[in-house]
Amino acid sequence: MKKILLGLLTVLAFWASAETIRIEPARRECVIVLPAEANFCLTYAAKELSYHLEKMTGVKVETITEPTPVPAGAFVFSLGETAVASAAGLTSAGLAYNHARLHGDQNQLLLVGNDSGKRIADLLVQSCGTLFAVYDLLEFENGCRWLWPGELGECIPRQAAFQFEAGRREIEPKLKFFFWRQLWGVRHQWPTPTSYEEFMNAEIAWLLRHRSNRDLSEQHYPHAFEGWAAKYLKTHPEFFNLLPDGTRRSSPLYWGGQDKYISMCTGSPAFRRQVVLDWLENYNPDIPRINLKSNDTSLQCTCDYCMADDQSPIPTEVRRARAAERYQKGDARWYEELGSMTRRQIAFYQGVQQLADQIAPEKHAKFSGLIYANSSDAPEGAELGSRFQFSFCPPMYFPWTRAKIDLYKQRWEGWCKTGADLVIRPNFTLDGHCYPIAYAREVHECYTFAEPRSLKGSDFDSLTGMYAAQGLTLYTIARLQSSPNGLPFEEIVREYCSAFGAAAPEVRSYFERLAEISRGASAALESGRPEGGSWTLYYLAGHELFTPQRFAELDAILARAKAAVPVDSIEGRRVEFLRVGLENARLTAEAAAAYDRFQKSSDYIDFAQAVGALDGFRADHAHWLAFNIGYCVERENNSWPRGLAMQMTKDTVALPIDWPFRTDPEKQGEAQKWAAPDFDDSDWKKIPTDRPWEQSGYADYDGYGWYRLRVALPAKLPGEPVLLIGSADEACDVWINGEKVLHRPYPYQGNENSWNESFEVPFGKAARPGQENVIAIRVEDNVGLGGLTKRCFLKYVPLRSEAENLIRNADFSEGLAHWELVQRNGRSQAEAVQFDGRRAVTFRAVSPDPERRAFNKYANYAMLAQKFPGLEKGRRYVVTVEFRTSADFDGIMMVFCHSDVQRSRQSAANIQMDHNGKMLQWGTISKEFTAGMESGDLWLNYACNRGQLYFSRVSVTPVKDHESH
Repeated sequence: MKKILLGLLTVLAFWASAETIRIEPARRECVIVLPAEANFCLTYAAKELSYHLEKMTGVKVETITEPTPVPAGAFVFSLGETAVASAAGLTSAGLAYNHARLHGDQNQLLLVGNDSGKRIADLLVQSCGTLFAVYDLLEFENGCRWLWPGELGECIPRQAAFQFEAGRREIEPKLKFFFWRQLWGVRHQWPTPTSYEEFMNAEIAWLLRHRSNRDLSEQHYPHAFEGWAAKYLKTHPEFFNLLPDGTRRSSPLYWGGQDKYISMCTGSPAFRRQVVLDWLENYNPDIPRINLKSNDTSLQCTCDYCMADDQSPIPTEVRRARAAERYQKGDARWYEELGSMTRRQIAFYQGVQQLADQIAPEKHAKFSGLIYANSSDAPEGAELGSRFQFSFCPPMYFPWTRAKIDLYKQRWEGWCKTGADLVIRPNFTLDGHCYPIAYAREVHECYTFAEPRSLKGSDFDSLTGMYAAQGLTLYTIARLQSSPNGLPFEEIVREYCSAFGAAAPEVRSYFERLAEISRGASAALESGRPEGGSWTLYYLAGHELFTPQRFAELDAILARAKAAVPVDSIEGRRVEFLRVGLENARLTAEAAAAYDRFQKSSDYIDFAQAVGALDGFRADHAHWLAFNIGYCVERENNSWPRGLAMQMTKDTVALPIDWPFRTDPEKQGEAQKWAAPDFDDSDWKKIPTDRPWEQSGYADYDGYGWYRLRVALPAKLPGEPVLLIGSADEACDVWINGEKVLHRPYPYQGNENSWNESFEVPFGKAARPGQENVIAIRVEDNVGLGGLTKRCFLKYVPLRSEAENLIRNADFSEGLAHWELVQRNGRSQAEAVQFDGRRAVTFRAVSPDPERRAFNKYANYAMLAQKFPGLEKGRRYVVTVEFRTSADFDGIMMVFCHSDVQRSRQSAANIQMDHNGKMLQWGTISKEFTAGMESGDLWLNYACNRGQLYFSRVSVTPVKDHESH
């Protein structure tokens, strides 16, 4: 403590005595100087410095690279190990991760840091000393603030001078690392690839400005034993938990018994020894710690070793008996009867430390552990020391209560007393979906409590990106990562609200009301996960907290804020930003309520309309960078049959929920003709098709499962019958009347989310009008819950007349007549060909442009365009495109159809369809739109690095009245 106080006094004395240098670019020429071989980190730092200087002073400061001479008399901003830095004796030698050295006087500001990285994403995981020093100067000495990603969230003071304290010093980050996990795997759920890239890149820039960076040597320690079952379960079952049923396996009551969720036998001497031996065998000096982090589950072993380590006052046999009783009843939280696992975990940590010191004393091993689930209680009397670093993942989720906060602090204090370094590693930033929940004050209290108590890093899971809904909370979290310890909450609120100018009082009232609503949320929303919480399904429940009345109240507050500032001012646009977030939440709530009604009545129309309105709003407002659209859709699609609803027509019929079902562990069903119409399935058990089979009595089953259903078709079909399958987890084969009509492997066409998406299965020639038809579906599940997981429907697709098609030369029988080839990136060729026995047009690359990539990825981008007349304004039409690819195709096919003046945005009149990756057989995609004009534009887009794309037929035809929603 004395050293800390002495250091603080030294810094304060420096600031008190240091001269403040003020540089006015309008009065004195300035230049940014980079070394000849500047890496990406330095060039990005120069870009950021130049950008902020121009925003601040109105003067653009140019960047030059050595040996370009510096203009005489110019003030020099030197970044990196330039000649001028070397002349001043400033080098990066010996600098720690993310550290930098600064020297400044009236003529120069020199920054030299520990820098690396080749692209912007690298800067989140590699040392950024110079860049972070630039941000320190902008934030602490020039008052810059970054409220949310994008230009609208930037608060850069307009002032004549850039200022800094003269002298020489070292700049270091507040924490060893600050990591806020971005949600990258949702690209396909965004309206366009461009909108996805724009959002994620803006988010990276925002995170960097708040000094987000992973020092992998300190942070990169995931759940340690997820791969151990595959490696050791058969040969060393004693390494793994002993369940109440006497088996050593992953609990079948938790996530279907997936191996990666298995709990370890932490008391086993053999297991502890193997941990040390594996660490030595795979020793990596860049990631040197022994990783002891438990898997993503509670500790559950009931063996003698582990039960003894608990030192519980309740006898072992009593605890075992109680746990076994709940386990046998299928209670997923049976392990609660074992009590707190903290002592057990401490014994494991200490045991591994002793072994490591015995086996490899020269390594002086350090350790990474996890404070989680039923091992998160504060330890009593345990001494571990700073060789241990623990990620504190508290069982704490929305809604926040005083009891939860007090428990959080009590546990943090207890673990601090062990002498270990602590990392805040919560999951609560996943809370709330896109609803405007507010817990900024609560998270500030917890974080500032931790700051002086061994806090060394932060790792937040995850950044959902709901900036326009949860903005004050997200800004509070980001601001705390680099601010001085103990920054008052009121100061953060003042910073945030002052960006709204005269609307600041109403914006403050808005967030205060959100906090009141959030504190009144019911604890009944919490789920049964081992760490608590409700984030996974909050999109299903948020409308119960945010009712229409509350949305009206909140909208009224923002209306007053809007009235306080000019609409076209930056403050007015910031108020509108909040309104976009609130409207997205309101439309989400309406869709959730419609889904509730759909579940009860199977009436899809309200739900389809609500989802359509929501998706249209999100597409129209993607450019606001207000929320992570892809994440919203990804989560919602876990329950909502979004794609299914949009595929339905007026004649859609809900099929029965319960279907006859049978497992097929020996894979004999096809040979025994289980799909045959006359097969006797009378002894099959009926299970629901709107949930996984592991939730319907088959909790521990992986493999083949068969569903059968008999359905009568009318003698006079209104169109071709099509089976709509809500989702099949994972692979799927379909037979109609014994004829196999679909093979759908997993992942389907490279789509890792295909297990959770709806799809159509036309009956084709297998249909038997006026008779009973038999549907047989075989699902193959190897990981996860398995089976048909969303309800199935039957619809009829009218056969369309070619005479109604508004597209000319729709089958390319006239070559490329009526089509215009538009080159966007590189040079591509389009030509009419005969392929697979049909006419088609093919795209192929002629000369790629690797320097200028479309969507930051593709060296070729071209399109075929056609303007077509004949639309009737207000009428619904359907676009249908038949296509396939070559086997080496690695790109994306996109179809744009616009029939409104706002051609750059998606809406009811302007639609987009796309397909990523290979399509090795002819496939069809279609989508409806409502004409906004009497003519339209159709674009067939091709973007890739290699391979060919084929189109064989395109149509735009009117939707008949009986087909429309």
